[in-house]
Amino acid sequence: MDVRRIRKLSRVEANRESGPEAVEAWVPTIEFPAAALAKEPENGVVAYDLAISHFNTSRGYRLNGNAPKTIEHGEKALAVMRELSKKDPDNMEYKRNLAVYETEIARAHLILSQFANAATILQRVIETMTPIAESDHETTTYRLDLGMAYRLLAQAFAGMGDKKKALEMIEKAIPIALQLKNENALRDSDANLIAEMESERAAYSK
Repeated sequence: MDVRRIRKLSRVEANRESGPEAVEAWVPTIEFPAAALAKEPENGVVAYDLAISHFNTSRGYRLNGNAPKTIEHGEKALAVMRELSKKDPDNMEYKRNLAVYETEIARAHLILSQFANAATILQRVIETMTPIAESDHETTTYRLDLGMAYRLLAQAFAGMGDKKKALEMIEKAIPIALQLKNENALRDSDANLIAEMESERAAYSK
């Protein structure tokens, strides 16, 4: 597969990849922007491409069940995007990307049963995404990101044995999902999202 073509795929398209195919598709996309950035360290476009490539690779590893590699590439994506954000601190896209990358890392910590680590990260994600989602209500993916962070935080608290906090978090996630459903803004892959959240709420209520 042509690396330059892969590199231009959107994150939504990347999300269609799963399992070993995801890793195979995204690992080769890192080499080109990494080499280009080494030659032009101030090239923001190339840096952005590199961050996205690391993120997509991180997600691919998670879908393949490799949590340590998920964290490794997630941290690399964060490092690049943080540098971009430092140069343009008011850029909401950069901030949102940082939150998305951290969410991916938190998912890996949940897989590893490192619930406290996941909770710390997800609380930070919620702090980042709340003002972004409130300031741009039209961009539904921002609200979806926020709702997912609440849901994952509920799972982290449940893993730590704190069902009370888990219930509190899932009850923040469900209304967001319901609102998005009413707006026909949920993805096809989220068809069972609300039912899954309701089941989780029931488990936390016991």
